[in-house]
Amino acid sequence: MKAVIWGAGNNLEFVLKYISENVKVHYIVDSDKKKQGSKIFDIYEIIAPQKLLRIEFDLIIVSVKDYQSIEDNIRAMRLSEKTIYFWKDYANEKNHVEVFENRIAIMSGELQIYRARLDSMPFELGIKETPKIKSAEALLQKMIRDNSSLCRYGDGEFDIMLNRSKIWFQTKSDLLAKRLREILNTNISNINIAIAQNYIGFERYKEKAADEIRVHMEGNIRQEILRMLSEHKVYYDAYVSRPYCIYQDSNNADVIFPLFKELWRNRQVCVIEGQFGRLGIGNDLLDTACSIKRIACPAQNAWNRHEQIKQYVMDNISQNELLLISLGAAATVLAYDFAVEGYQAIDIGQIDNEYDWYINKEVDRVAIEGKLVAEISQLWKSKPSIEEIYRQQLVATIN
Repeated sequence: MKAVIWGAGNNLEFVLKYISENVKVHYIVDSDKKKQGSKIFDIYEIIAPQKLLRIEFDLIIVSVKDYQSIEDNIRAMRLSEKTIYFWKDYANEKNHVEVFENRIAIMSGELQIYRARLDSMPFELGIKETPKIKSAEALLQKMIRDNSSLCRYGDGEFDIMLNRSKIWFQTKSDLLAKRLREILNTNISNINIAIAQNYIGFERYKEKAADEIRVHMEGNIRQEILRMLSEHKVYYDAYVSRPYCIYQDSNNADVIFPLFKELWRNRQVCVIEGQFGRLGIGNDLLDTACSIKRIACPAQNAWNRHEQIKQYVMDNISQNELLLISLGAAATVLAYDFAVEGYQAIDIGQIDNEYDWYINKEVDRVAIEGKLVAEISQLWKSKPSIEEIYRQQLVATIN
């Protein structure tokens, strides 16, 4: 079936995961004029709602949770019969049986979740052997104690190595995949390797987050990742940089964030980030550091400037400074390269976004004013109070 999805916001990627193989998505519909005409995930063109009247399609899938205004628009365009609302409870509809039968035929989400839970269960119960992964707390305590560095491997890094990456901010690269594979099982004493804890401990996660992990790891993916790992190596938990949103309560974040602040207490810090990141500005995350410099790098495909970033740091940044790197998969490799050269380098990931959500008590990932949240949107809008501080700390821009 030829489908369009209405809504290019927070829930789009989640909905895309649960669409049946029998449905092919051709367009994304969104009322935001700033998004229209661009592509999301480098695949789907975003179109205006009015264009639905001029194209051929079989189905509209509404990904927005608060869909009432969209429902009014669809009704006005006489497209209701072609529309399914992903989050709608159809139980009180007169034709709810028919609707649910159609929904099951079109979307395999529920079945996929149950299948993924069964697939994951032997690992969660300890029946099948899992990688040795020490806690995020143990990792931070170690880095505070011995000034060691961190290279993280989340879903994005493994997807790149498996040639299945769909993230918009880093296109596939054979060289990047090769470097990631080489670094994964390094035994250099001052470099810690962290991998996503996608095997046990799911009871700590929110149900939605746990099921997203299970679905992502289902079938051959988990086995292919396990084949890359060393059974003799002890890894750490890559969710050290995601201590809040996926967890059922804030207890984990209550421990992890103070340890991060201790890591850079009284340290000179150099932040190496995408040009719209603004890590630690607008909150007190970096307030324990004694000074902060920033190097702005490309928000997209930072790996293509790996050598320039590395050379600038080695020529201009002292080894006494703590490097905090937020550049997707490129950060994993850069942290390794800098550690080899004598720096303490931390692949810090999305810790700043998590901290903003934590201090604002957000229950889910939301946009953050003045910052680019890569997993939500490709769009960025400045905030004057943040930009003033940012310009004062910026020492270089690598285009």
